[in-house]
Amino acid sequence: MVYGSPNSLLRKKLFADLTANSPRIQPNWLVCGDFNSVTSREEVSNPDCFNNAKCADFKEWIFQEGLVDLDFEGPKFTWMRGINTNSFRAARLDRALSSVEWRLNFPNSVVKHLPIINSDHSPLLIDCTPRQQVNEERKFKFNMAWTTHVDFQGCVQQAWATDKELKENIQNVTAKLQIWNKTVFGNVFHRKKRLLARIKGIQRSLAQ
Repeated sequence: MVYGSPNSLLRKKLFADLTANSPRIQPNWLVCGDFNSVTSREEVSNPDCFNNAKCADFKEWIFQEGLVDLDFEGPKFTWMRGINTNSFRAARLDRALSSVEWRLNFPNSVVKHLPIINSDHSPLLIDCTPRQQVNEERKFKFNMAWTTHVDFQGCVQQAWATDKELKENIQNVTAKLQIWNKTVFGNVFHRKKRLLARIKGIQRSLAQ
């Protein structure tokens, strides 16, 4: 994980340090993070502000080291700033670069640009393996967020019977909470997923 300073001299030092640990020494090599550099006009929201000379060192370093820019999913910009059309600025400052050998070992790998939440940068998720369907019974997992709901204790009390064995009570509470989660509390993970999808869609629209 790297961070490229906005200062051009410090960025050059970063590239030199990375070269010292480059694919020539460790062939199976991956580096990712905020490089604070772009490689083309298409990677900034305002092409008129693109400075080719400023990014020349970055492009030259990628070429000299023989690195592969991994494919990505999501909005094309990983950095955004501004509150309206006039002040909006965006660029693809974050990326993952690998050696050819690493890419051959993980041919299906992809970088996912996650929604920007608590920063002006998008987190990068590097998925190295394709997702496989696994058919197995889902185990019950207690969600601590349930305890914050005003109806939680009542739900447990209704399902718990003092004249029954512990094992049977646990089974009854488990079944009751699963139904209560869907009908009353609402699936917090699905709600979070929908909210992140909406944020991602907004940020994709801004990038366009």
